[in-house]
Amino acid sequence: MKTFKILSILIILVFVTISTKTREEKSTKETNKVLTTITPQALLKSKKWNIMGKSVDIYFQYTNNEEILYVEGKAIERAKYYISNTNCFGKSYNSNKIGQINSGRFLVTEDACYYLTILDNNTIQVSYLSKENPQTTTLIAKP
Repeated sequence: MKTFKILSILIILVFVTISTKTREEKSTKETNKVLTTITPQALLKSKKWNIMGKSVDIYFQYTNNEEILYVEGKAIERAKYYISNTNCFGKSYNSNKIGQINSGRFLVTEDACYYLTILDNNTIQVSYLSKENPQTTTLIAKP
């Protein structure tokens, strides 16, 4: 009888473990599907973006062609940008591309080139491409 109880408990634990793993795999597949169906620009435009780790209220908002930096709720800087699907490092800014492409991984402003890494629908890493001072900043969706 004791052996039967132990075997029953083991079977239940195995079932729960397999069930949990299957749900986790399904959730990961669904998340990856969402990440592949939304373009970086659409995701940027869909939310306001805080800079992770900043105690001051600093966030970015994106339109079809403009990146706006807010500090304490006031717009303090605006920059025209475009999305590119080719590496922009070392290339010149082309204002004719503003608003033309929205599915690339590079965000290009007049002053800089950034590589976008979408971690999930609420987290984006923005890597500044520079030989002298490369940096990565994590943006999180503003609640």
